[in-house]
Amino acid sequence: MKKQKIQMIVILVLLVLCAGGYFFVTHHDLSGEEEEVDVATLRLTEAEADSINKITYYYEGKLLSFIKEDDTWYYEDDKSIELSQTDVSNLASYICSVSPNSVIDDPSELSEYGLENPANTITFYTEDGDSQTIYIGDYFEMEGDYFAKAEGDDTIYTISSYYATTFTKSLEELTASEETETEEE
Repeated sequence: MKKQKIQMIVILVLLVLCAGGYFFVTHHDLSGEEEEVDVATLRLTEAEADSINKITYYYEGKLLSFIKEDDTWYYEDDKSIELSQTDVSNLASYICSVSPNSVIDDPSELSEYGLENPANTITFYTEDGDSQTIYIGDYFEMEGDYFAKAEGDDTIYTISSYYATTFTKSLEELTASEETETEEE
């Protein structure tokens, strides 16, 4: 009889432990990870392309600045330079809504992503006086993307290499050629 009582107590203890374990596993996140962020809904920048009236970025260490007046884009330092309106308008279209491909969870030092001294800094200004800046860091070979960070946001993202390489055009590459002018007319 004593042996049966001991067996019954052991079975009840095991049953309580199993029930407690089941409750713990079903109600606690054991992965240690935060909830997944839906990257598809994130934007590093957000504006209407038509409202952008100034774009700046660096090309080979020199700041290039383009301004829009009366729906015409000009090189700010020398308005006599004729720009390809399509090419500069495309810059505005690309930068107005930058979507990340992924979010870096728990980033360490900015220098590990090339963001302490960014490879490029892209800023745009809108008609209502707002501005937004993106810092482009190192190339992330594993994904074929670049690391990026928006000004005022500590989150580090990866963005398509397309965004980063679009803003590596020289002033000459954005200058209207006779061929380009003919196509636009």
